[in-house]
Amino acid sequence: MVRRVHKNDDEVLALHDDDDDDDREASKVVRWWSWRAGVTTLLGSVIVYDSVAWWYWGRSAETAARGAHAFGYVPRAAGGGTIELLCKRPSGRRLFVHDVDRVGRCTADATVLVHERAWERRVVDPGAGWFALRSLATGRWLGYTRDLVETRESADFERDPRLHWRLRARALENRHTGERVRVADLPALPGSLIAGEPSPFAAHLVSDADIAESRAAADEEAAELSSEIGLLRAAFPPDERRVISMGLYGARPKYCVGAVRNADLVDDVFPGWRLRVYADRATVPNATVSALRDRGADVKLVRTTDRSGAAAGMFWRFLVADDPSVDRFIVRDSDSRLNRRDAFAVADWIRSGYPVHSERDHPNHDRPLNGGMWGATNRSAVAGKMRALAARFLDHDSYGADLKFLEESVYPLVADEIYAHDAYTCYKHATSFPFPTQRPRNFQHVGQVFDEFDQPRMDDIDSYLRGVETPPGCRRHLDWIYG
Repeated sequence: MVRRVHKNDDEVLALHDDDDDDDREASKVVRWWSWRAGVTTLLGSVIVYDSVAWWYWGRSAETAARGAHAFGYVPRAAGGGTIELLCKRPSGRRLFVHDVDRVGRCTADATVLVHERAWERRVVDPGAGWFALRSLATGRWLGYTRDLVETRESADFERDPRLHWRLRARALENRHTGERVRVADLPALPGSLIAGEPSPFAAHLVSDADIAESRAAADEEAAELSSEIGLLRAAFPPDERRVISMGLYGARPKYCVGAVRNADLVDDVFPGWRLRVYADRATVPNATVSALRDRGADVKLVRTTDRSGAAAGMFWRFLVADDPSVDRFIVRDSDSRLNRRDAFAVADWIRSGYPVHSERDHPNHDRPLNGGMWGATNRSAVAGKMRALAARFLDHDSYGADLKFLEESVYPLVADEIYAHDAYTCYKHATSFPFPTQRPRNFQHVGQVFDEFDQPRMDDIDSYLRGVETPPGCRRHLDWIYG
């Protein structure tokens, strides 16, 4: 669920787009009154000479300070505390670390909960302005490693100059290298920080109240997720034999480990379903086959020939359509992960009564059927015909051959049988409906690609989804602006 915890986000971003110094920033948003030393106004800036000050309507000094912090004002001589780092250009987003990604990136916006994008600032050399930054989300320290800003564990951050930073002339400088960093969109790592012409940064103090509210929102989400398993069990009919079909060939961990990881997820995400893996007898490691079977998966070993084609393994998973003992199946990719958004969409399809299901949860899913995001029943027009259709299709070699096969050979047979969930192109495809659940706040989507360490391919999220509103007609509720 996407939540907006920070209430002054628009004002903060507008403030930090200004390039005047910190005092001028503060003067734009805070009106100070001092009863002991008075106030001097110079060039429109209000300079405070006394610590006993309050808002012009009579609030206390403590309230005035909180107000200044809410608008992003951090005094030059500020010490420790909890902050956000605003990457002012080109992204205007915050620096954060994904829970499975150690690289610091300027990709977080207000949809990322405050405690997940905040940093504990620890002063290490107050005279020179050096400080260390520890992520509240991961507990790791921001450091400069191999020409890239990453996070690392450290028991002695005060003595490690790689973990020391300071803001000078709005640039973020590392003590170990003496270099300032810029925001760069590296391949698969958008918003990364590397050495170069410095990008402007600004620090924004975060209050304890904001942190507490953010963590409460996360706890509420966790409670909602735990209650969903029972809902899913009730949604799937007990009298059906249901199969999740995957294909597996080769020994790459991304796919072999991914298949095993999905086998672990079946009972929680798709209760009452069974994972079936069509695995290449010659190339899939025996250890992977054993691990899958130990987790209850039905492994069908496939014997390949020289004439099978380089992409033949992508077709095997479709053969489940020819199994008369299977009432309902869905096809998924082994390098994706089963998730609840997918499961609730499948439950909605079951209730619809349509024989075929299709999902499109990313702008790049704009096709009638995606290889690892469709399913059907034994009542569909393709049931019992898949092997014959695949044999007549000539291209089993090129990248995307399975997608072309679905579009040219399968879709014409089932075009009138499809019930689709579509978050981005619902206006282009018939019988398309919004997803029944709100997109998670981390912008996870059905079909998201992962590596063997459960790390998502973040470019799919940061370059296409994060902060991008979906068409209103593709939302279950209009206020679900991200689908």
